[in-house]
Order: sequence, then C-alpha cells, then structure tokens
Amino acid sequence: LREAMDAAYEGYKQIVAKNTQLDCTVDQFFNTFLADDAPHSLVSHHEKCGDTDIRKTKWQDNGVSDEFCRRIAYKHSVNIPMGPRFGEAEKTQVMKRFNGHGLIIVSKTWVNDVPLTDSFYVEDCLLVSSNLEGG
Repeated sequence: LREAMDAAYEGYKQIVAKNTQLDCTVDQFFNTFLADDAPHSLVSHHEKCGDTDIRKTKWQDNGVSDEFCRRIAYKHSVNIPMGPRFGEAEKTQVMKRFNGHGLIIVSKTWVNDVPLTDSFYVEDCLLVSSNLEGG
C-alpha cells in the first residue's frame, strides 16, 4: 500500500492536503463520501457549486483486482467573454481499494463546448490510508 501511495504522489506538482487525519476508518470514509449512495457525495458537491444536469454511473468492476471505475457528467457554469454560459464536463474516476487499508482514486475531467478546452484535461488524485490504529 505505501509503495502504491508514494508512486501515486509522483508527477503531481501541487498537493492540496497531505497527512490530514480524520476520525474514521477507510470504509467509513468511502461510505460517507464516495459510495454510490454516499450522504456527502461528489454529486452533492457539484450541486452546491451550481452544476446542473448531473449524471453518474455506479462504481463498476474494472476487470482488474480491487479496481473500480465510474463516470460523472454535468453542465458547469463558464465565465468567459463571448463564450457559452455552460460547458459539458465529464469526469472519469478509477479507484483501487486495498482491503480496508486504503484507496486511491485518480480522476480526469474534460470540459467540452468551451473554446480551447479540447486541448487538455485536469487530473487529480485522492489517497486515503488507515493509520497504525486502523482508523
């Protein structure tokens, strides 16, 4: 697990939060924020940000041991002169679970219908691991 997490950090130029401890297990974190029916899900975050027409698939087995994927699409407000008011965004997520000890989610987000956004995507990585006490 540690090797996979260290490898996941490589290549990212900006780390928003590292070594933040929460009072929950990896499974509790997943069920609260990441599960298909999570009460504080990414979909609810997009709704609070003003995104509309949000569609998501359920986590599906990716054909690799303990690896799952899903897709989230939504309309995102765009603030550029002479451009569209909304862009269609699509986020793909691939999650690798480590039997209650941790998980890694790599997300890639593309925005369509907005000039020049067809030449890049945004990638982010979420790493969650248990501490020595198992929380």
